[in-house]
Amino acid sequence: MAYLGDWTAIVDRTKADGPQGELTGRAAWLLWRSAYLYKSMSFRNMVSLCYHWAATWFGGRRLSRF
Repeated sequence: MAYLGDWTAIVDRTKADGPQGELTGRAAWLLWRSAYLYKSMSFRNMVSLCYHWAATWFGGRRLSRF
């Protein structure tokens, strides 16, 4: 799994168990974001991530810096 920027990512499952193949574009980006959010340690971190992702989307990177 790799985030490429501009709402794109790539997921390579050629050597994994289960379904094989690659996934690219926005679908892979959504899967990457979901996995990143799922792996955060607590509910507080999940809420913080969602807030910062929304602040970046609405106001750019400078607004989301803390």
